[in-house]
Amino acid sequence: MGIYPGGKVRCMMKKIIISGIILCLLLSGCKMPEREESKTNLVLAAFEQNAELDKQVALFNQENEAYHIEVRQYNRYEDGDGIQRLQREIVSGEGPDIINFGSEYMLSDIVGQYTEDLNPYFTEMSEEENLEFWQNLIQAFSYKEKLYALPTAFTLQTYVARTETVGERESWSIEELKQCYEENKKGKDFMLYPGETKKDVFGTLLTGSIDNYVDWEKGTCRFDSEEFRQILEFANQFPTALTITEDCSPMEIFQNGKALLYPLLVRTFYDTSAAEIIMGEPVTYVGYPVSEKTVSGTVIKASSDVWAISSTSKNKEAAWEFISRFYRIPYQEEIKGGLPVNKSAFEKMCKEAMQTEYEEKNGESVPIEKAWVSFEGEQSIPIYQISEAQADSLKKVVGGAAVFSGYDSGLHTILLEESEAYFAGDKTLDETVEIMQKRAVLYMNEKIK
Repeated sequence: MGIYPGGKVRCMMKKIIISGIILCLLLSGCKMPEREESKTNLVLAAFEQNAELDKQVALFNQENEAYHIEVRQYNRYEDGDGIQRLQREIVSGEGPDIINFGSEYMLSDIVGQYTEDLNPYFTEMSEEENLEFWQNLIQAFSYKEKLYALPTAFTLQTYVARTETVGERESWSIEELKQCYEENKKGKDFMLYPGETKKDVFGTLLTGSIDNYVDWEKGTCRFDSEEFRQILEFANQFPTALTITEDCSPMEIFQNGKALLYPLLVRTFYDTSAAEIIMGEPVTYVGYPVSEKTVSGTVIKASSDVWAISSTSKNKEAAWEFISRFYRIPYQEEIKGGLPVNKSAFEKMCKEAMQTEYEEKNGESVPIEKAWVSFEGEQSIPIYQISEAQADSLKKVVGGAAVFSGYDSGLHTILLEESEAYFAGDKTLDETVEIMQKRAVLYMNEKIK
């Protein structure tokens, strides 16, 4: 019929349809379908929501005959703090059943035991379905030996250096980092890494080392410690701003051994291979400075949904039924933008990364580029597969990581703000760490009160 001038035909049809619906409801006693009416409602608090989450909720609601999930949006940065609002609701018994903290999850989200320990659920699932998970990750995300939340995927942040420069190690102290840098810089055109400035070096070291100085369990911090003072002093020796020439080539700097460290984010199975290509030699994943030499300097980050079950939920088994799908096969084998926490899925995906795949182009079979190494303004280098040695290297780095580092924007902002006066020469080191410590204590007390 095409276009309807004035919408008269459409309005008439709409009235007929609406009248029919009303008549049906009247004849049925104004009731919703019995199948939906009989379902128990599960509330899902979502700090992050995406198409995949919507899809999984829709599938659960379609397949499950006993429960229906209702999604409620929460904002971590809303007035009054969205996390604190959630915690108050849980304590009052008005909270959700399921929680998705999102990729910005931090340990302070669960301090106070607002969520259920997931360890028994994972243990039972692992035994019944013969699944294996990265136990060091589960330990890293645990608090007081209980697992109150766990991401579906993770990334690693670390520093990579040439093995010939730093030797075989998994960690170092700030003192060892300073010594290694100073020894290699003597009489050479040498840098920490391309892009080194006071603020960037401090911010980067802070990202990987901040959890050495914060204890959310006890509600204490030590930003006035000697180790932290050394980080500030070390960062202060670098320039305030970058001076970049047109012929500057980061790739050449790394491959010619003119930089000590390459800051690496491991989020795919090809990133360790990329690190070796960039450095041009065998590498050591030395990580960030740590207080204890027994702890790896590589830190773990949540890169996707972080699931939890409310401690006051009356439907914990149903809540687990929903969130467990995110840790099972095949969901874990389709993880993008991170590495799977399910070790079984990890092993399968790692083997796939070791295989060269081909496609037909112009009548010829050519290898598929699975990843690239590239710096702005430079030619990219394709990666077609990883070697067995590179796969083993990745597994070793993942298996050795022991510390979860959540990005607490409030705490980072305090430290970065107060560092500016020190780097500008307006405040002494003693004055700076004293103010940092006071502000950090007040902030933490507010977070966990």
